[in-house]
This record gives sequence, C-alpha cells and structure tokens, in this order.
Amino acid sequence: MHESKVMEVFFSLDRQETRELRRFVRSDLHNKHEKVVSLLDFICSRGKLTPESLSKEKAFAYLFPNEVFDGKKLLHVMSYLFKVMESFLAYAEWKDNGVTADLSLLRSYRKRRLDKRFKKSVEIAGKDLERGQLRNARYHFLKYQMGFEHYEYISEQSRDIRSNLQEVSDGLNTYFIAEKLKQACGIYAHKTVNPKEYEIDLLDAVLLTVGKNDKYLKIPAISFYYFGYHLLVHSDESFFIPFKNLLVNEGNKFPEEELRDLYLIAINFCIKQLNLGNPPFLSELFDMYKLSLESGVLLQGKIMSRLSFINIVSVALKLNEFTWAQDFVLQYKSTLEERFREDVFDYNQAKIFYRQGRYAEAMRLLSATDFGEVLIHLDGKLMLLKMYYELDEIDSLEALLDSMRVYIHRKKVIGYHKTNYLNTISLVKKLIYLKPGDSKEGEALKSAVQSKDILTEKKWIIERIEAKC
Repeated sequence: MHESKVMEVFFSLDRQETRELRRFVRSDLHNKHEKVVSLLDFICSRGKLTPESLSKEKAFAYLFPNEVFDGKKLLHVMSYLFKVMESFLAYAEWKDNGVTADLSLLRSYRKRRLDKRFKKSVEIAGKDLERGQLRNARYHFLKYQMGFEHYEYISEQSRDIRSNLQEVSDGLNTYFIAEKLKQACGIYAHKTVNPKEYEIDLLDAVLLTVGKNDKYLKIPAISFYYFGYHLLVHSDESFFIPFKNLLVNEGNKFPEEELRDLYLIAINFCIKQLNLGNPPFLSELFDMYKLSLESGVLLQGKIMSRLSFINIVSVALKLNEFTWAQDFVLQYKSTLEERFREDVFDYNQAKIFYRQGRYAEAMRLLSATDFGEVLIHLDGKLMLLKMYYELDEIDSLEALLDSMRVYIHRKKVIGYHKTNYLNTISLVKKLIYLKPGDSKEGEALKSAVQSKDILTEKKWIIERIEAKC
C-alpha cells in the first residue's frame, strides 16, 4: 500500500491539505462510503508512513476486524478513496482560484436564466479579475471566457440587443497570440538542450500581425514573448532593452515560475552575447542577476542552484564588484542545498580572496577543502595553479600540475573540459621552463597557445609569456 497511487497523492499533501481532505471525505456530498473514511483514518493514524506501517494486512485488519484478509476487498476501498482524493484535488484548485469559481457561478446563473443574479455576477467577476495583479496569458483567457459567457447570455435574450461579439473576438485574439508566442519561446529555449525539430503552425502569421500592430505591443503578455522570441531565435540585441524594461516595469504582473523563465531568456541572451565577443553585455548580465535576486525568482522552494550561485559571483568579480560579491555569498549561503553548501561557499569565498590578491587566505581555503564536484575541484586547482605561479612556488606548481593530470584521468573528465584542462596543464609546464628573454621560444609558445581552440586560460598564459620574454 505504501507504493500505491493513494499514498502517492497523500504524500504530496501538506498538513493543512490533509486536514481539509479529512473533512472533505466525511462529507456525504463527496463520499458515501464509511470504509473510505476509515481507510483515510488508518493512514493518518500511522506514526511513521513506512511500508511496514502501511502494509495491506494492517490496513485490512483496521477496516475489517476479525475477517480473513481479502486483497480485492481492500483494493476496492482504496479505489474509492483515490477517486475521492482526485475530487478533492480538483475542488482545491477550483476553490483557490476565485475567478474560475466566479466563471462557474456565472455559467450556472446563465443556464438557469437567473438574469438579475447573472448581471450582478458579471460585475463581481469582472472586478475580481481586474483586482488581481497578474496580467499574463491566463488573465486574458479568463477575460475572454467572461466576455463569451456575456455574449451567450445576450444571444439568449434577444437578437436586437447590442452584442459584445467584437470584444469577445478581440479577447480571443489577444489570448491566442500571447499563448502562441509564449509556446514558441518555450520551444526554442528547449531546443538549446534538446535539438528536436518542431512545427509551430501560424507562428509566422502571429509575428507578422504583432509587428504591424502597435496595440499588441502595449500588452505585456504579448510584448514580453515577442521581444523574447527575437532574442532567442535571432539574437537581435535591439530587442534587449525593451525586454529589460518590461522586466523592471511589468515583471510583477506575472507568476513567479513564468517570471523566472523570462529572466532566464534575458540571462542566457547576455551569456550568448559575451560568448560572441560583446563585452558590454557583462554589465547587462550583472544587472539581470541583481534584478532576478530582487524579484526572488532564482530561489525555487527557498533553494538557489549552485550553478546560479557560482555564475553570479563570477560575473561580479569580472566587474571588480568585490564588496557586492562578498555580501552576496554571505547573504545567500543558506539558500544552497545543504549537501553542497560548504563546498560551494568555500570555493566562491576563495575566488573572492584570489581576485582581491589575498593569496594566503585563498590558498588556505583551497588546500583545506576537497571539493566533491569535479569541475569545482578543477577550477579550484586552477586558481591554486595561478597563485603558485605568481608567487614563484615552482615545486608546488609542478606537483599540482601532475596531480591535476592524474585526477582528470581518474575521474574520467570528458569532452570539452578534459581537453581544456589538459591543454592548460601542458602549456603551463612549458611556460615554467621558458627561459626569460628567449623571444624566439616565447613566440613559438604563443603560437602554440593561440592555436588551441579549447583553452579558457589563453589570455592569462599569453600575458605570462609576454611578461617573461
């Protein structure tokens, strides 16, 4: 029973929902089977919900004392409970969405021809919708649905009454365009990790329509994704500032999950521009990270991904925002997953010390910590490598290079990262033995460095060659 679909749903409920479910199950309106109530009581009475405490035998004995175990009989009760639980989930969603409830009431009054109540409900539903903060595609869908219910009501009254059909048509267009553009952005964002081909019918017509009608660009649910589409698909930087302005001025009108996706469009666009050699976007990327932190969208369930944490610190340090970076790691350390928290914090604290020239403190952290994550471990060793070189601690540097090579092969680092680090190790070894003032050998080594397509430390190595020769 522990692995049943009943328990799958039950495990998803919080305490408040569990209490509400117990009240729901006890209502004759939703459940007429006493044994369903007893089965839920059995589940709730278990101290710990384990396979042993939730065994079918124990459940059956609780429901049918003094009877011989009958698996089919128990399964029958479980099936009824599951159906009631599904009804509860649907009811909870309906209850929590006031506008959806308003629409249901509106439809019921119309069908029952309760004209006075219908007109009053139209007014209330409209006010409830406008009172809400959100202005995403769902808002426009609900607005269209209300308009359509009003149109149905008018049609049933008399053909002589002025129809709102134009408003209904416009509302449907707005919702369709907003949702189509949102879907297109989702597909193109997904293609960066899964290059599957999709056919997005009517997208060209939607893009053309929006491009020719300024009225649509005044609707954030449309303009966000129209601009976002051009950033994702065409990398057109002329759309970036309008998109950024929307995030600043209209972002609070979108639910958190959707706003997170919009920020990721902007963040990934900035990263792509930097990779294409467009340096001004480093400051834009920093702005995007700061804005996303202010809005809270980088936290999912109060947790920030370690990749986001590391990227934010890296961008801040590239802009020499040392104080900001230090404040960030201290403020947001607690948002990291507990199993990664200390490693990620120490790694980023070491990066800050390194960029500030506080080598002793950085080296102490890096030497004392055995980072579990391979790429963090290697990047930490790369920082040590640079500090040993700058401090002319050649013996320690050579030992580090050898240990890095062994680690890369032992951990089976693959692809781009393996090539990058092995290239770095090989070229730094040659840098160590380059004789000061030997311009001929220096030029040859520079050519070797420049010929490497995969070498993140190319600039650093060339600068050291030039300093030596």
